[in-house]
Amino acid sequence: MLGTTKRCMECNRFRPVEEFMRRWDQPEGEEVTVCIICNVAKDIAADRAKERLSAQEPAKKACTKCKETKALTEFNRRAKADDGLQTWCRACTTEASRDYVKRRKAKENRSLGQKKRWERECAEGTVSGEAFLKALDTPDPVNSPDHYRTGGIECIDAMVQVFGDEAVRTYARINAFKYIWRHQYKGKPEEDLAKAAWYTRFANGDDPRKEVAK
Repeated sequence: MLGTTKRCMECNRFRPVEEFMRRWDQPEGEEVTVCIICNVAKDIAADRAKERLSAQEPAKKACTKCKETKALTEFNRRAKADDGLQTWCRACTTEASRDYVKRRKAKENRSLGQKKRWERECAEGTVSGEAFLKALDTPDPVNSPDHYRTGGIECIDAMVQVFGDEAVRTYARINAFKYIWRHQYKGKPEEDLAKAAWYTRFANGDDPRKEVAK
């Protein structure tokens, strides 16, 4: 019996030597002191412990803007998304909305300053009334087109939230190519080339609107 049995150091029972096998993570040459039954029981207990730990930890997701991994509660809902959540976290969404408001106010302040300057020059007779009215109604088709600012967030920011950074940067590269391709045929070559430069900078991670907001 002494040659065919061995005591398990885990359960302290004598078992046949056939029930002692080296574990996959045990170095070769090291004595096997735990039986198969105890090893399996330890593995099952470890798996259950991992399951309990994962159940206790809240599910997380990476924000495509700040690249930080956050709890799902940090993301606003979006019904059309695969996971039902936006790609930007709430903090980044709030920051984008604030930047939009900041740029919009900066533009309004510039327009107000321009209006006062033109009113002064008009009163001094250095500029005509027709030129004054035209200047007040001059949009910014490159940095902030009016038709892309109909909501509380600019269209390209909404695109990033829906499709993600990489997809929108690819779109920006394609859009830059389009504006360069057609710039000689639509009557506004300088504006189209400026738009191409804008989208090229955006594709490279440099948002030109930040300069406009200063």
